[in-house]
Amino acid sequence: MVIDVPSHWIWHFIAFLSLSYSWFWFWFFMMMHDSATL
Repeated sequence: MVIDVPSHWIWHFIAFLSLSYSWFWFWFFMMMHDSATL
C-alpha cells in the first residue's frame, strides 16, 4: 500500500521528531546537571 502524502510533510515530521528528541535529551541533561551541582 502506497500512502499518497507529499514528501515534504514526511520530512517535516521527521525533523519535528528529531528536534523533539534532541530537546528532550538536552532538558534531561540540564536537569541532571542542576541536581548534581545542588
